[in-house]
Amino acid sequence: MANEIFISYRRTDEPRARLLYNLLKERGVEAWYDAKIAAGEDWRTTTANALDAAPIFVLLMSRTASESGDIAKELAAATHKRKLVVPVRLDDMQLEGMFLYELASRNWTDAFQDPEAQLADLADKLADLVKAELSPEAVEELEDNVAHIAAEKEEAAKAKRAGLALRSGSVALITAVVAAVVVAVGAGVSYFHITPWSNPAVASTTSDGAASASADGTAKQTVDLAASLKSLADTAKAAGRSDADVANLTDAATKVADLTNKAAEGGDAAALSALATEMNNTALDAARKEIAAIAAEPVVSATRNDFKVAEAEQKASGGTMNADLAQSLEDANNAQDAIKAAGETAGGADPAAALGAAKSAQDALAVLVSLQSTASDAYLKGKRLAYASNSSAARSYAGQIAQVLASAKKPNVFSSSERKEAYKFLVQTDEWARERMAQVDVVASSVANADRKAAAKYASMAAAAKREIEAALANCRISAAKLN
Repeated sequence: MANEIFISYRRTDEPRARLLYNLLKERGVEAWYDAKIAAGEDWRTTTANALDAAPIFVLLMSRTASESGDIAKELAAATHKRKLVVPVRLDDMQLEGMFLYELASRNWTDAFQDPEAQLADLADKLADLVKAELSPEAVEELEDNVAHIAAEKEEAAKAKRAGLALRSGSVALITAVVAAVVVAVGAGVSYFHITPWSNPAVASTTSDGAASASADGTAKQTVDLAASLKSLADTAKAAGRSDADVANLTDAATKVADLTNKAAEGGDAAALSALATEMNNTALDAARKEIAAIAAEPVVSATRNDFKVAEAEQKASGGTMNADLAQSLEDANNAQDAIKAAGETAGGADPAAALGAAKSAQDALAVLVSLQSTASDAYLKGKRLAYASNSSAARSYAGQIAQVLASAKKPNVFSSSERKEAYKFLVQTDEWARERMAQVDVVASSVANADRKAAAKYASMAAAAKREIEAALANCRISAAKLN
């Protein structure tokens, strides 16, 4: 049986590649990965032949794989040869460069949260796809659409070189490609857990921009931009954001709509191109300002910081966060990372992608706002726990100082001045430690009902007492050695 699937991966990800290979083999599907290259074979020729033979190309993408020139070549060859490319993320990561260009609009699946289960699920779906009987009509439609996509990309590239930003029909064609596969296997569009690799908005336009240089195209695409801006404004207003933040989006939506109407009146190519550029820049500017405003919201850093403090206090006290809090911390981290990623996406030249990134940032902000109360409670509990843990440790050290004094040999009238001074130090330190603990204990009854500021103060007080009494204990042991 010929190899139906070519598995492309980086050497550091070989265990995952081997796992997928074995899972496919268990399901009666022949796959190929470079571990099958026999000793003495020319690996370049063998790899090229295997890639030619397999109709499906599975790319195991990780951070290390994204640095591989060989994997980039394999992906380019698979695309050129019209293979069905199935990207799989082994790491939670953002793509750049050639991989972003090739994979941004493709369907992919994740395998970084529970690799064994997720790769097993992928193997099931690939096996179903391989075993399905592709009708000649489905195959022809699939090939025609792939060819059409390539033609559209070339047309867009030519238009871009001419200084225009023609809208591509790639999305509709990609949808048709997926539909052809769906016809073949009798499955839904969610067959491979379809998710956009980068921001969802990338799938709404090509990288050549959002506004078209033709009158009809400009009107159609910029209506989408205006609608996206209006939707962002509505979300910001509903979330109680500042008037300035809402106005930034509302004003941009109005301006783009006005430019749309003007473009619909027609004109020469240069005038329409200028309108398209102004529309795109207006949308880009508004999206970037929105993301910057979200990043500056106090809740963005405060929520995650509260969880981090709670986690640190738990660890310092010898415990761990419970599963719910740990999940909340992960959600807060992911939300803050999403806002950062949104800013990076909006730094590009694609207004549709920037608006999609702004929507992602708004969603992330909503997550952080929803977690704010939980984070604040976790912070308070963490500080109360820190007080209890540190005061307990300080009390233990104070007790040890008392024990050192009790076991020390008291000097007599004939003892040296050094011994007398050492004993005096022990007595004075014991008294000081008792007083220091009294200062810590006096607030014990207030800790349970303390607010954030007070709880942090009490925890800090107990931590300082612990450090000071621990250091005093070490000095007491040195002095006691002089007496015994």
